[in-house]
Amino acid sequence: MQDRFKFRCWSTKKNKFIDMQDCSIDNDGLFTPEREKGEEFILMQCTGLKDKNGKLIYEGDIIKQTQGKYKITKNVVEFFNGRFCVKGKKDNTYSLEPKDFRYPIKKDCEILGNIYENKELLEAE
Repeated sequence: MQDRFKFRCWSTKKNKFIDMQDCSIDNDGLFTPEREKGEEFILMQCTGLKDKNGKLIYEGDIIKQTQGKYKITKNVVEFFNGRFCVKGKKDNTYSLEPKDFRYPIKKDCEILGNIYENKELLEAE
């Protein structure tokens, strides 16, 4: 679970992920990227879980998995009420925490993209 303490950072001005090595510690002890005027950042934490291809799952990722025999769902990974969750189409939120198996990450889970670079994946549904 050491991967759970990994982060990635989205630059709203550059519209791309920036390298976390380009971050520094501010006066509050928080890691902040070197900022250009008007630039904002969105910090996303890793869930510590991996998809079927061994890729780490982060907040903001869009994941696809099979529910039931044939139904395929696309959901967004979020941090909500102190735990990592997936948010479904009807704003249903299900925990990804290992202790809550109502909606666990399944072996066939696959990252399709993320909400910043691939918004069209959610609109297509």
